[in-house]
Amino acid sequence: MARAKKEKPAKKARDEAASRTEVDAVKAFIVVMVVLNIALGVFIFITAAKLSEVETKGLDRARRLCAGQNGLGFRALQIQEYLKLIADTAETTLLNSPERFFGNIYVRQDIRPEQVTLGPPKETKNIRDKYTEVYWDIEITGISRQQATLFAHGVEANSPKAKVIELSIRRVKKKDAPEDQWDARYKVGYRIAATR
Repeated sequence: MARAKKEKPAKKARDEAASRTEVDAVKAFIVVMVVLNIALGVFIFITAAKLSEVETKGLDRARRLCAGQNGLGFRALQIQEYLKLIADTAETTLLNSPERFFGNIYVRQDIRPEQVTLGPPKETKNIRDKYTEVYWDIEITGISRQQATLFAHGVEANSPKAKVIELSIRRVKKKDAPEDQWDARYKVGYRIAATR
């Protein structure tokens, strides 16, 4: 029994030492975590201050660039107007000067102006689908099949809204005409959406 009593205090001392070691480890862990949290907080505070400064400087610079006649805002408006002008060019040329629009195409295909007869523009309104279609009748005499095809392709390539609605081609009726000589008739349409 005396021996059992001696072992109990030794065991008790070991348990107390182990628990003190665990407590010390937990205390050390808590201290390290507090220090890391403080360091992280300081880092975030400094970084946020720098980002705010950069953001403010960037906004000020943007405002200065956009202000005044020579600023970026004015230039952006100029570019937008220029792009609008470019986009509308083929369409406006077709509606305002169809002779020039079609002339640019047939000249590229080596078709002479005296071979081309361009009718006046005609208009049809589609009330159900709410659009107006302007169309032109064009007759080109004495051309090859390749020229006829390339002219139709040129019309649609030069304007996204212009379409060849009808195309008829027949061989030239002259006796001494070459085998690949044709008369072509086109009906070219342009749809204008109704505005509400």
